[in-house]
Amino acid sequence: MNPSHTALEGILSLCDSLRRSLDAQLRDPGPQSETLAETTRLQAQQQGPDLLALIPGLPHQPEAARLPHEDLLLLALLFHRTIDGGADALAGAELVALLGIAGFDRGASLGMLNPGSRLRTGPWLLAENPQHAFDPIDTQFRLSHSSLALFWPGYAGEAGKAGSKSTSSAAADHPEPIEPYRSEEQLLWDLYTWRNLSLQRAEALFEQGKRKLSQSPRFRDLRREARGMHLRIRARIGRTAKGRDFGIEKFTRDHKLDADELLIVVHLLFCELAEMEPYVPAPECLRLVADSRNDLFRKRRLFTPKSRLRKTGIMQAEGEEYSKLLAAHFSLADWAEDRILAGVIELPRFDEKDLDDFFRGEG
Repeated sequence: MNPSHTALEGILSLCDSLRRSLDAQLRDPGPQSETLAETTRLQAQQQGPDLLALIPGLPHQPEAARLPHEDLLLLALLFHRTIDGGADALAGAELVALLGIAGFDRGASLGMLNPGSRLRTGPWLLAENPQHAFDPIDTQFRLSHSSLALFWPGYAGEAGKAGSKSTSSAAADHPEPIEPYRSEEQLLWDLYTWRNLSLQRAEALFEQGKRKLSQSPRFRDLRREARGMHLRIRARIGRTAKGRDFGIEKFTRDHKLDADELLIVVHLLFCELAEMEPYVPAPECLRLVADSRNDLFRKRRLFTPKSRLRKTGIMQAEGEEYSKLLAAHFSLADWAEDRILAGVIELPRFDEKDLDDFFRGEG
């Protein structure tokens, strides 16, 4: 078990909770969302400082190790946004709202984002302030290379180019240096691997059936592997010149897809291209994005007619009109597939070994 991945998983889980709580307040303000916010606030206050002290790159960057935990939480929220797909920046107003869920008052949060703050005068934040906008509320914030190296030390080589000696030492300690993508095909095959790990994770989560409700070690290992693969993909894209211009990146950004929605799209894409199954049962898609059994209840909304994938026409449903939602079969719209693959010179193909591995269940 990689301790760095374990720490990152805990940090990202906390950020997931803060995001879900804020979304619930915006979508349906009321007693239920207030109860969720209070639970999340307690989680952030009780677990946050210990989790943030385990950020993998802190030992390599003494300046970062001196940052208070509220600054580290703000950086963690931006890192969470970066790996979640879509835009890698957050407006100051949204960061203040997320920090509010974590228990920080508005004045303190604004102080963390002001031009004279530790994060903006140090090598941690990149700020883009639109003309005539109010700083920091309307400012768009993203992580610098030094900050990215905190969470994923393989970024340190890029930070080192900017003159950071401490982060270059992190690169030497990291067992798997992050290489840029040489082509869109490479990215697509990495996404295929992420999707396959997610399928295995789903199988492990539900294979226990009625025997027990606790999560098996195999499930926890596969969940960690799947999330680690997603982290690595985001990291490689960040190291790739014009990586944000790859077809699937532009598609994800244009439609504001989150990680779950991207995973569904990738699953539908490869079901059609690699497995010749253009129509995928709804329960299979739901289990794919379930990180826990309770996610079966929470993430059903991703497949309703009002969901982003359905409203935009990216995902099409067959058979729903005759029965229940989860009796439908989903497919990826041809126009969506065309846009995703627009920059690929040669469509991804399986060679004989790929097919042999797949049919043996090793793909």
